[in-house]
Amino acid sequence: MFIEINCLIKAKKYLDLKYNESSKNNLSKIKYDHLIDCLNILKYYNIKNYLCYGPAILLHDIGRFYEKDSDSLKFDHAEYGYNLLKAEFTNDPLVLLPIKYHEEDTEWRRLINIDSYFLNCSKKQKEKIIKGCKLVRDIDIISNMKNLGRQNLKNWKVGIINEKIIDNLYNDRISVKSDILNEYDEISYILCGLNLISYNRSLKYIKKEKVVDKLINKQLDMVLENKKLYDSTIELYKFIKVKFKL
Repeated sequence: MFIEINCLIKAKKYLDLKYNESSKNNLSKIKYDHLIDCLNILKYYNIKNYLCYGPAILLHDIGRFYEKDSDSLKFDHAEYGYNLLKAEFTNDPLVLLPIKYHEEDTEWRRLINIDSYFLNCSKKQKEKIIKGCKLVRDIDIISNMKNLGRQNLKNWKVGIINEKIIDNLYNDRISVKSDILNEYDEISYILCGLNLISYNRSLKYIKKEKVVDKLINKQLDMVLENKKLYDSTIELYKFIKVKFKL
């Protein structure tokens, strides 16, 4: 346990170092706060998970510190973070691989199973790495949902939505950011992340913190004057509550 504690302390120091070296622009601050929030969410699981997977959770978005607004669509922050950490921080696949694949929503299992770094691990290591991949993804999704739920919305009235995102949510699919037309769609887009959640413990946290409730309430506020959209949002809320036991 001492080794895990020491590694987590080193990870926090490394995170602070890289944040201080960054431009400390708004994106860096948002991502730093996101990483700290992710580590705090991990406490909800158990102390063993906290110590074992804390470094990967805490550093999974460190590549974002090197991202510019102009290249956000082509910059692979997960790959960048993986290479940075491998060069400067650790060779531990339990830290590196969950970071490398945390943005691969549907392809991560296939990709990790052809990754030579993963293939060279023992069976026990592989099991821990897979769990780490799932935890990083779950907690990343939860924290992003919480962050959106805290934001003040700019456009309080929405007259049209992208039904494609809603259809994806109903049918176990995810959406892409290019589907987003407005802030209502942005919430629907992030709710699609529920279809990627691996652990019941993650859903219990979402229920306890009323994460989905806060997001749906924002959507309802946007469509108060549109009965059709208001009613369909209520139906979506009921569906989510039943499907994910929230």
